[in-house]
Amino acid sequence: MLSFQAECEQLLAQSRRHRLAIEKSRICGCFHCERFLAPHQIRRWVAGLDEAAGSPEETALCPWCGVDAVLPEWNGVYPMGVGLLRRMRGYRFGGFGRAA
Repeated sequence: MLSFQAECEQLLAQSRRHRLAIEKSRICGCFHCERFLAPHQIRRWVAGLDEAAGSPEETALCPWCGVDAVLPEWNGVYPMGVGLLRRMRGYRFGGFGRAA
């Protein structure tokens, strides 16, 4: 069983370089604004310096708040839900056990 911090760090890794996982999902969630969205609602993606536009390594930006805090439906740790988004928002942006 992973520690709270290890679980959150694993989820953070799932929130970037994830275009393929997002496109395979039925629903996604943004842990910054705590809203759910369908993959087709994502209009903006960011690529790293070594990635081309349209790359499977691109990172989604939330269509509601514009932050790169979108998780795919299945992230390998927890199923998508309000509790997951709230927990990740607290960890990443509210400082639960990690510098924001």
